[in-house]
Formats: sequence, C-alpha cells, structure tokens
Amino acid sequence: MLNRRVAAAVASLLAGASAASAANSTIECPDGLQMIIARGTGEDEGPGVTGAIGLQIAKLIEGSAVHAIDYPASFDQPSYFVSVSNGTAAVRETLTAYTKACPDTKLALFGYSQGAQITSNTICGMPDVWAAMAVMGAGSRNAVDILSIGDAVDEEYTKNIVSVVLFGDPTHQSDAPYNHGTGIDSGVFYRADHKACDALGKRIRSYCDTGDPYCDVASPTNLTTHGVYVETYHEEVIKYVVDQYTKIQGGIADASEDGPSPTQPPDSAGAISFGAISGVLVAVALAVGTL
Repeated sequence: MLNRRVAAAVASLLAGASAASAANSTIECPDGLQMIIARGTGEDEGPGVTGAIGLQIAKLIEGSAVHAIDYPASFDQPSYFVSVSNGTAAVRETLTAYTKACPDTKLALFGYSQGAQITSNTICGMPDVWAAMAVMGAGSRNAVDILSIGDAVDEEYTKNIVSVVLFGDPTHQSDAPYNHGTGIDSGVFYRADHKACDALGKRIRSYCDTGDPYCDVASPTNLTTHGVYVETYHEEVIKYVVDQYTKIQGGIADASEDGPSPTQPPDSAGAISFGAISGVLVAVALAVGTL
C-alpha cells in the first residue's frame, strides 16, 4: 500500500490533470507525459501501488499527469471475468480518447496484476484461453460484449505510446521478446499470439518473476513475489520510461523500433496447454491470492 504522503501526492497529481473521465470531451492535454495506470485486484480506487512510480516520473518529466483507470478491479462482486472485461473496455476507451484529444501528447501505460491483464488485452488482444474462459465465466456479461473488445487496438492508437510496463501479468507468455524478470514459464491465461505487442519493440516490457503463481505458473509458488514488483523494479522502470520519453521526443529511432521477431515454439512448447487451464485450475489460481 502507498503510505499517506505518497498517496496524497498522487491524488494531487491526478486532480491536477486527469480528474475527468478520459471519455469526457474536457480532457486536459499535459505538456509532459500522460501516464495511464491500471491497479491490481482489491487495490483502492486510484492508481494503486504503481502510482508511486508515476509520481517519481512526474518529478522528472515536467508537466506530466496520471490517469487511473476506473474499473472494478475485483475478484467477485462483480466476478473477475466481468471486472477484466470492464477494465479492458475502460483502457481502450481511455487510450482512444487521449490519442484523439491530445495528438501531440506522449503516453505511458502501466498495469499491475489484473491491471496488467486489461492493459495487455488492449495492446496485444485477448488471449484465446482467456476469451474462452471469460465467455464461460462471465455470467450476465454477454459473450458478444467480451469478444467485441478481443482484438488489439489499431496502430493509430499506439503511435503516441512511449512505454508499456506490465507487472505480474496473468497473460504473460514465456517466449515473448519483451519479457523482463526471472520468470521462465507462462501465465494462467497465457497469450500464445503476441505479435501485436511484439510490434511495439522497445516500447513494451512485461515483468514476471519466478514463483509468481499468476504469470509463472509452473515454478514453485511464492505469493510474496506477486506483490513486490514495484519495490523490486521501480528504479529500473522509472529510468526506462524517462529514457523512452526523452529519446522519442528527441526523434531517436531505436527507442521505438521493432524488436526481433522470436521463433515461435510448437504449440506444446513454452506455453501451457488449454487442458492444463481447466476451470478447476483457474479457480484455484484465482483463489490462492490477489490477481
């Protein structure tokens, strides 16, 4: 949890530039970097623990602002499936709105846990495994609604992105070229096709460490791992985002060029089979901690 001083500072940063909904026509376009942050399951409304990173970046890039994604971030009431679907729609709407309203503003996206999933769903498209499970588990959520937000956003809405940072993403795929951290396996809702994210090249990083039961499911479980990404990587991430912003603003090509296309493994390699992610496994994975 953020301490009171950090929380107050983040709240001030939010109020200064992004208090209005991103879908609102009164969006204010910051002179610096517009950060869009999606919190994890069970975190209080706002940017969550990742807001501390946003606060530090705002100190280094003058005129920056934070927008916290407004979505349930819940495990139940509503269900995780409904929460992720609503959150994915919210990220898409926010990204679209800022891109249209602020064509000259650079954007940075952050997501932790469930927030990482809704962010990567938007940028990379929903994994097939997740879409199937979501349709079965969403209950009152219409399957058409879920599938309508299944594709990655068009390149038109990623052109102003300088960085995407994901922490403990349940859709983590072990062979993705943008992976960082010590994790070696894939996540609960692994993304077999990550070409849309590959296209961002150096503009995306997904942090997953060994022991995280949501992004590295085959390793021995260490629940603590899932909760300490910001503590572990904050300095590295702050430098990465600031460097990306500085280079892209300065027109340095290698800050945004595509990364190498990885050799795709056979369906059985580097990923968990659909059968391994049965409804029972998903229920257990969701129940052992906070996604």
